[in-house]
Amino acid sequence: MFSLIANNRKKIESPSSWEETTTETYQAIIRDWDMDKPLKERDKVKLFSIINKMDYDSIVEADESEIMPLIEAVCAYVYYTDLPNEIPKTISINGRELAIPKNLNGMTIGQGIHIKEVMDKHKDLREIISFACAIYLQPFYDNAKFDLTRARELEESILKMPITLTYPVGFFLLTKLKDYGMTATRNLHLAKLQMPNWKQKLVAWLDLKGFNHTITLALLMCIVRSLALTQM
Repeated sequence: MFSLIANNRKKIESPSSWEETTTETYQAIIRDWDMDKPLKERDKVKLFSIINKMDYDSIVEADESEIMPLIEAVCAYVYYTDLPNEIPKTISINGRELAIPKNLNGMTIGQGIHIKEVMDKHKDLREIISFACAIYLQPFYDNAKFDLTRARELEESILKMPITLTYPVGFFLLTKLKDYGMTATRNLHLAKLQMPNWKQKLVAWLDLKGFNHTITLALLMCIVRSLALTQM
């Protein structure tokens, strides 16, 4: 950590590595920095302001000879170091050690739908690392069924965790879901308009597991027929 004195003379502890960067700060960097530009062309002052939650204009107005060496030192880790991508066997949240599943077979329909809908609202999936982790891990954390309200509460704790702990888990999950096909939201929307609730979820879940649209409908019809026969 770097110890800084802000313009209001308040002491600030600035992260100097990814290990010291919270998930919340990392997601703010992805969301608010110049991610559409090449790395060398991005505004370091803006990055510095995001990392330290400082007003951009107040930094720009500071003495350049004093502030720029500090900005270079603080921001160096963002430019020259990478985040880990190896998924750990466990993750500790609020003192609870959770084993991390290496596949998505245990994920419920509700979990998959919630994550996919949020994914489709974000251009850069790294903005929702905390949300993905919370949705994925909440049942293990609570040792209970999936609960969206509880997942959102858990996300508040995850936002405060180092990004080096949450990134491998969240990015693994998001990448897997993206690989299953980005047509899931479109098909889910059509299903919502045309089908009862339980059928909506079934179509979405089959899409989430990677079936193409034709196979999905064929399987759905087989299942519907089977259910109808058992209810006669």
